[in-house]
Amino acid sequence: MGTLKNLVIAVTGTFEHDVTKIKKWIDANGGRFSPTVHRGVTHLITGKDAWKQAWDTVQAANKLRVFVVTFEWLEDSLHRRRALAETQYTWEHIARQKKRDRQMTKLGPRMSTKQFNDGCEEIKKTMGLGTSKSRRPRVVARKPKKPTSILTADMHVSFLSAADDLTRRREEREAAKAKKKAEEEAATKQSSTSIVDNVSSPASANFHALRTTSFLHASPAPGVQAKIPALKDLYHYYLDTTGFEYKIVLTRCNLRANEITRYRLRILESHTKPHVYCTFIEYFPPSVGNTAGSGIHTHPEADRLRALLAPPSAAPTLPPATRAYKSLIVPMSSDFATAWRAFRHAFRDLTLLSCEERFDLSKTLYKTRAAHFSIEPFVYVRPKHGLPLGQRTQQIGL
Repeated sequence: MGTLKNLVIAVTGTFEHDVTKIKKWIDANGGRFSPTVHRGVTHLITGKDAWKQAWDTVQAANKLRVFVVTFEWLEDSLHRRRALAETQYTWEHIARQKKRDRQMTKLGPRMSTKQFNDGCEEIKKTMGLGTSKSRRPRVVARKPKKPTSILTADMHVSFLSAADDLTRRREEREAAKAKKKAEEEAATKQSSTSIVDNVSSPASANFHALRTTSFLHASPAPGVQAKIPALKDLYHYYLDTTGFEYKIVLTRCNLRANEITRYRLRILESHTKPHVYCTFIEYFPPSVGNTAGSGIHTHPEADRLRALLAPPSAAPTLPPATRAYKSLIVPMSSDFATAWRAFRHAFRDLTLLSCEERFDLSKTLYKTRAAHFSIEPFVYVRPKHGLPLGQRTQQIGL
């Protein structure tokens, strides 16, 4: 169902975008574009110049009681994927709001002065400084405070000499130091154990695990716990000029065994400039109960991904197919060409399709490739109609 279904939209005035492009957006989301204003038109998207000068199309729309809205109504409706209420986007509402704001700006100093004078009068009446007759303030009897002097305090408290007090404080400091030292030693031991576990994992030297992510600097001074930044602290998903975010999901379903296997393929871009890139992949196997006996085999898709950067002879032992993992198939601080090439190769090895063929997908193409290579490929689902599909290699310039 389209976002603008059953809506007939006309356009007049000057906009940032071309009218031809606006017409394509309307048609692509289920609406109908009308070049003129007539009976049956539901909305008129008007520029500021057309509204102020009261063009003929605007007058005709007002006579037919058509919603005269701004371009922001169309933009927000497409972003939220539903036709929004028109009240907040009509030019009449915007004009009334601006008039109200101007009035409040003019009345602001007067209201502030009035509030200040009223406050002064209330203070004068309270303090009895004004000309009006005021009663004498009532004196409230206060309860006497509890004595805090040593001579008048509770004499049942045991006496503690200065030497005993110093000894007690010294013991408290030593106990606090010992406790802090024990906590630091435990934290250091735990961090060293986690680092050894991550380094000894079966990931290849060219695959940087997410938890380590090659952030291992020189060991800090004893007692100082250095924070290892996570990948999300330094990178975000790469967004091209068409608005496509390079985070895709590839799935393979086995209906007989009720199994679903997934890969998540990402291109990450650094927060800082100049931008650097990396390619990240996550593997999600089916549930353990449905894949009994598969732990002795290595996953063929993981094997092909590892072979992109390392030769088979140098590749380490791969995790079993029943175990989820996540890895960087391109090191961090790489250029965009390297990350893009790894993304395309991983997409091709998993789906048996080239990255350019993702724009024109069909079941026949999947079946042909599966029969040719004798393997069940992973399936890529295109974005919904009207959403960006990404750029081709020729458009990127690589």
